[in-house]
Amino acid sequence: MELLSVIIPCYNEEAVLPETAKRLLELYERMRQQSLIESLSRLVFVDDGSKDKTWEIIRELSSEYDEIYGIKLASNVGHQNALFAGLMTVKNSCECVISIDADLQVPDCNKFKAHTGWEPEITFEQTMGDLLNYWRENLPNINYVNLYGPTEI
Repeated sequence: MELLSVIIPCYNEEAVLPETAKRLLELYERMRQQSLIESLSRLVFVDDGSKDKTWEIIRELSSEYDEIYGIKLASNVGHQNALFAGLMTVKNSCECVISIDADLQVPDCNKFKAHTGWEPEITFEQTMGDLLNYWRENLPNINYVNLYGPTEI
């Protein structure tokens, strides 16, 4: 079993956060039942200076669920900086980190279609499971895996 953190950068995501949290918590529960991840695995929502109720929702979710942790940035610094803040927060407290957008879109599908003309049906559940398995089998010395490749942090 792996200690997994999923980083979810958020900017004005109040419309999707409740459903995103629900679906990720359900996925975590299935992964725990299959002994894929440890019970201390976390979902880390990073509020990138949102102007809507994103932070309030993250705070409520983190109060309700032990798996959810929130980070609030002082201002909007951009998606990559929000992701970096999440990575730096969890880098010493987990074995593997996966990032995903707050709307649970799998962006690589569009890039793949542009290059091949074929549009795969890939869900975030399949993607996260595949990334975790790929990391476990091929990249045990790499800490961070996303759709664009592995990174050591």
